[in-house]
Order: sequence, then C-alpha cells, then structure tokens
Amino acid sequence: MEYTDNLPIQEVAWGRLSLEEYLQLTRIITLYFAIDTNPPYLNQLQSSNAMAHILRSMEQEVYGHKVPGAFTGKRAHLLVINSSDGYVEGVASLLHMHWLLPGYQPDFLRARRLAGI
Repeated sequence: MEYTDNLPIQEVAWGRLSLEEYLQLTRIITLYFAIDTNPPYLNQLQSSNAMAHILRSMEQEVYGHKVPGAFTGKRAHLLVINSSDGYVEGVASLLHMHWLLPGYQPDFLRARRLAGI
C-alpha cells in the first residue's frame, strides 16, 4: 500500500477519489458480501471454525485456564486477529455486526431480500 511508503494522499489511488466516488465503489463489494458471504447457512459453514476459535480464546481469558482450540496461551490478555475482509465480514455477520459510514446506507439489505435471505 502506497500510504505505508509515506506517499502523499494525492498520489495514492484511494486519495484521488471523492467521498461519493469511494462510496459508489464500495457498493460493489458490499453487494458481493451480501450475496456470497452472508447467507446464513453458507456463512455458518465458512465462518463457524474461526468463530469457534475466537469463542474459545474469550472463554480462556474469562475462566483463566487453558481451553483447547484457543488462539493464544492462557496468559494473553490481548488478542489481535489479522484476516481478510471476507473472513471478517463472515464473523461479523454471524455476530449481527456491521460498520456503516455516516450517510451511507448500502444496498445489502435489498440484495439480501432479492437473494431470499
């Protein structure tokens, strides 16, 4: 990513887009996730393993003893999971979480209705 190389924002591809142009482009990926990743049964198949490890890691911290399948050892108090947007979206969908930009209402609700989910 160019911004990690300290390029000015005007020289970074995303820095050349207006907010409206950026929001228009994100609609495509939002619709893709709504159709491909978020259908309940498919999402449970794709994201349940990651969610199980996250849950075990949380249980381990709460109960203070080693839980098989946790991401960390029992003494870790901070867990950072780095993943692709598809897996993050899948886990977020299992938890009924979302993050919307102010003023941006994505078309994923409409796409979900069209997909019958």
